[in-house]
Amino acid sequence: MSNIQYILLLSISLIIIWKQPSIFAKIINIKDQKPISTDLTRVPISEYPLSCDLPTTRFNPANGMVFCYPSSGGLWMTSLDAVLLQYLEIDRFNVSHRSKDQAAEDAFCSSLRLFGGQWVSSSRLNYWTYDACWKMESLHYSRASTTISRFVGLPSSGGVFVWDWKGEPQTIKDMNKLRDLWSKLDLTLSMDEYAMVLQNAGAQYCPDVGNCPALEDLKFEPGEWKSEIRKRKREKEREQIIWFS
Repeated sequence: MSNIQYILLLSISLIIIWKQPSIFAKIINIKDQKPISTDLTRVPISEYPLSCDLPTTRFNPANGMVFCYPSSGGLWMTSLDAVLLQYLEIDRFNVSHRSKDQAAEDAFCSSLRLFGGQWVSSSRLNYWTYDACWKMESLHYSRASTTISRFVGLPSSGGVFVWDWKGEPQTIKDMNKLRDLWSKLDLTLSMDEYAMVLQNAGAQYCPDVGNCPALEDLKFEPGEWKSEIRKRKREKEREQIIWFS
């Protein structure tokens, strides 16, 4: 390479660096960049590559889902009939958002959890945030960490009727019974009618909402209830081992 060619090549390189110094800076600083963890559930949300806002939706008539955001973390969600939406004073026809007052939000969560639903843990919610911002309002049951399946009616005379259905129906008879109950509940126009339908279906009655075995999960935070279930399962397994030994 001649001196003229060398000088020409050096001049071009200097011009590129002068015009686009960011290229040179990126090459120098690339070693200082932090690798993105593949375990996104363990990365603080403030360090996520995407800048997504956490969801604030209370209710969206497009999908019929109701959400609340307890101070203990995560998100509680469920689908409610019109009667239950009215009972919780939720606008059935417009999108609404959570309370900015956390104490008020916790109070609403206590009311919403009475009717069952699903809890999405903070770690799963954070992962969903990273996954894609536009999906934040599209959470579904597969993301749930804890699921409570029940129908609850609160008659004006007091007490509570609870019809608990854990998991999917195991037989065609159970499935038909559930469908029949669901159809009748959809036809109710008031909470008293809702409670009456549950009573006729054989729902458990408790005179005190705060002291009802069928609503025991309400004494725990969602995450605590999940741990409690695991604890009881382990204790039951140990009892079976002792009994067979």
